[in-house]
Amino acid sequence: MRPQVTDDNYFSDVYLVTREGDQDQHNDEIIHNLFKSLLKLMKKISHSRSLHLTNENVQYLRMAVRVKRRSASELSKLESKYENDRLFAWLAVRSFGTNALKTIRNEKFKCDREIIKAGLESDGSILFACTIPREELREDEELILKGLETCPRVLELANDRIRNDRSVVESVLKRDGMQLKYCGESIKNDRNIIGIALKQNIESCKFIPAGIVDEQLVFRVVLINGLLLVHFPEFNSNRKVVIAAVKQNGLALEFASNELRSDEEIVKLAMETQKDALLFASPTLLIRKEFMDNLVSKMIDWRDISFKISEIIKKYYSDYEEFMLSRYERGYEYPTYLSNSLSIDNWIRILAKNINLFRPFLEYYSKSKELVKDVSFLLKLAQKMKIDADFKESYSDYLELQKAMILKQPYLLYHFDPSLKSDLPLMFRILRETSLYIDLKYFDKSLLENREFLLEVLKKYSYNWDILTTFDDELYECGVVDSSYCFGKYLEKYCNNKEYLIRAINRNSNLFELLSHKLDEEDRMQLKNKLKEVRATNHLTDRIEKLSDEEKKDKELIIGHLKISPMSFPFIDPSLKNDIDVVMTAVTKHGGVLKFLSPEMKKNKEVVMASKHQGFAYADKTLQRDRQAILNAAQHYGGILELLDKDLRNDEEIVLQCIKTTPMSLEFASETLRNNPEIVRVAYNLDPKVVEFTDLVSF
Repeated sequence: MRPQVTDDNYFSDVYLVTREGDQDQHNDEIIHNLFKSLLKLMKKISHSRSLHLTNENVQYLRMAVRVKRRSASELSKLESKYENDRLFAWLAVRSFGTNALKTIRNEKFKCDREIIKAGLESDGSILFACTIPREELREDEELILKGLETCPRVLELANDRIRNDRSVVESVLKRDGMQLKYCGESIKNDRNIIGIALKQNIESCKFIPAGIVDEQLVFRVVLINGLLLVHFPEFNSNRKVVIAAVKQNGLALEFASNELRSDEEIVKLAMETQKDALLFASPTLLIRKEFMDNLVSKMIDWRDISFKISEIIKKYYSDYEEFMLSRYERGYEYPTYLSNSLSIDNWIRILAKNINLFRPFLEYYSKSKELVKDVSFLLKLAQKMKIDADFKESYSDYLELQKAMILKQPYLLYHFDPSLKSDLPLMFRILRETSLYIDLKYFDKSLLENREFLLEVLKKYSYNWDILTTFDDELYECGVVDSSYCFGKYLEKYCNNKEYLIRAINRNSNLFELLSHKLDEEDRMQLKNKLKEVRATNHLTDRIEKLSDEEKKDKELIIGHLKISPMSFPFIDPSLKNDIDVVMTAVTKHGGVLKFLSPEMKKNKEVVMASKHQGFAYADKTLQRDRQAILNAAQHYGGILELLDKDLRNDEEIVLQCIKTTPMSLEFASETLRNNPEIVRVAYNLDPKVVEFTDLVSF
């Protein structure tokens, strides 16, 4: 009978062997495949134990951990071994934690302390999967503390001594504030502990003991997440708290008292952040005509209104039909299934205001096909659309009236009789007399047969080249004038004339990449060199980098340029880069120029202070510790606090100046000052959101 494994060094030896294959542990897919291979093998291998590693063990372990670099099938050589091997269980749990422990069939391994301890190296949650009795586990402080290192949830399994250990609890709450639920009663009442939990996860507020909850604490919570007001029903009548909550999230109105849900000011504040907050307004407020009239006058211009909000308006607003008609006119709603409920006069009204409604009108309104042929309907519509035309009182042909209306409102062409799109005289008039964009894809192909019309459309709207399938000189001369990209695509398909291609590229150099493959190498190189020269001369000649060497030495000229474009400083002549007048001109205009200055200039206090906060990050280290330079930069932007050394972040005067200009810079202050009530109070008065950077609950 083989001896039982009791020596911890045995597992240490195994660990050293497995380290040979640890290089790729970050690859989840590889590790997953290795894990599957190991578990599959566990079902087949037989019992085997040894006090020390044999050559066979080492061979197996090397192959197991190197599956990530080899085929898993190599392990099939060892299928008849190690099914109940404690070493194998230790290796699997050590590598894969909870997942491995759950898959092990041998129940005694699931409560084996050494195997569980091996899994704790990477996965503290294994304590929830092991079968060690809870009472026994609760008293095993070594395992609990080891588990807490990687899994804060293990606090749930800890005994009262650990739950009341301040250092342990602080470490846990900094990683998972929700574990405040399992803290000891004595420590849970500590405001500093509560502050740590809230900072990590504001939702931990639900576990704060009722006895220490006050207005300032609730105010801090709802300022970050207004919906958490639900956990503090005793403050749902506190006006200050409720206003802060609905400003953060209007849906928090649901948790306010009936009295405050009837408050017009609070409901309006809630709707500024969440329009659906109206769902929680009190009916006593909604039945007030003045409130609903004011509300609806604003809601008419809301782009989106939910179905439930629409139902509230329908229920409490007296003129719901007028409200919907106004939204139809603005294009925010489309009368689809309600189309047949609208009167003809209402259709005329909304079509006159919003021509895009012709589509739902023709699609959903049952009488639309007859109406667009009805002369009286068209005349009323024309009058409502304020089409200024000498329309006759009666037309013998509705098509003639449609033509007259189209010439005054060209987009009606898309909604009136389709036959009009092939009416060549009308299309000529539209082309010459209106601004309608004519895309030949949407018109009758017979129009292409009229060369005069085709050429005129191509000249005016170059996007139509993609529908042509033929090429001739007349078409080329029409398109080469603009040489648009669409014309270039057309040439790529249908033109092989080298002269034509070169001429088009010379007209528009952007066509070079598109058409150059159709030219021979010599022509490509000539064109490329020519285009380089053209592009060079087309650049703005007054930019510093384009000036001649002599001009770059002209101090007055350079100063004039830097006043307009200070970030061109790197292109000036080296002889001027240390000239104090030139440098001051540039950094005064844009402090970031300090980045390009010489080390001597970065040590110049006058230059650094002129650069304000923009250049502070590039200043010499000695000036980044100079109080005057720091305070000067902080007057413009407090975020520079992040750049300072630790001792300066603990300087009360500097920190105060920084938070006065940028309150959120409190984040970069030392921990001592972040928890200084006076400092926090100053920052909070400027921006309440700074509460997320302090552990203080009240200040």
